[in-house]
Amino acid sequence: MPFFISTHRGVGEENFYALEFDDNRESLSAVSTQRLLSKPTYIINHPSLPVLYTAGDTASGGIISAVNLREDLQDFSVMGNHIPQIGSGGDSPCHLAIDHEATTLCISNYRSGTFATVRLSANGMPITLAQQFSFQGVGAHPIRQQRSHIHSSVFSPTEDYVLVADLGLDRIVLFACTRTGGCHLTEIGHVAVRPGSGPRYMRFSADGRFLYVVMELSNEVAVYMWQSGSLRLMQTVSTLPDQAHDTASIAADIQFGINEEYVYTSNRGHESITLFLRNAENGLLSDAKHYSCHGKHPRSFVIDEARRWMVIANVDSNNVVICPIDEDSGGVGEPVCHAEIQKPMCVLCAPKR
Repeated sequence: MPFFISTHRGVGEENFYALEFDDNRESLSAVSTQRLLSKPTYIINHPSLPVLYTAGDTASGGIISAVNLREDLQDFSVMGNHIPQIGSGGDSPCHLAIDHEATTLCISNYRSGTFATVRLSANGMPITLAQQFSFQGVGAHPIRQQRSHIHSSVFSPTEDYVLVADLGLDRIVLFACTRTGGCHLTEIGHVAVRPGSGPRYMRFSADGRFLYVVMELSNEVAVYMWQSGSLRLMQTVSTLPDQAHDTASIAADIQFGINEEYVYTSNRGHESITLFLRNAENGLLSDAKHYSCHGKHPRSFVIDEARRWMVIANVDSNNVVICPIDEDSGGVGEPVCHAEIQKPMCVLCAPKR
């Protein structure tokens, strides 16, 4: 199982890793590293080509890089000193999304509170900054919500809408998406979340009926019913156990488990992974269980395509761990592998092709 790690380190430092996990031997090895990028944060795959996109920071603003991989997606051996790059349309880009046809890259710029799109060429390279949106206002949290902070975006299952999570203004902004050689977005409104919640990441269920939003500041998951461009709140559940509600913690990532029977989130401060059972009929979550992340500040985690392994990146303890997932219960087992990596920000499994 090949996977990639981006780290928040500068040019000249090892900040991009290709690793290989042998699940039969339960062993982990480094395949290759790179030092050419600037403080890479979020990374995603091109849907069909051996290309990775990474968001990063420079002194002059955010930057998006296109990284060429070997055809088998194992490492960066075809990556030269020139990496196609383009401005992110703001500062501190922290999340990327791409449409199935790979015409458009959506960029969430946290610090500047701007959301932007980049047009992509047929070979996956960035062409031009196509659209840029900014948002005005103030949220409820006196420190974290003094202005807009865009944290993520997601295409609707039919890709006729794009949803954008504004952590700073406690809202999910809705855009209609039309195809004009790429995705052209038109803002059509927003859905307010509970003040002080701070929406961070979003996941649609495979059937397109439900949206799951992890709230960073309130340590919660909100479950919405989705229908034709509208959201209806169904449920809000805590990611923390009852006895830990006074713990200084903020939620981070959210992923689906086996057959979407399970939903997982990570908690930074409580230093844990939360497991929820998911009802496929009504979309609701129940029976929360909590597992150690085996480190500090689990900003990112990912589950492999077979849903057998969880890879957790712990930023503050500078480590990445690989844990087995129990097929019957969804429970997260003890780590079988550890890797010492400085400031691991995002982890991504290479898709099987």
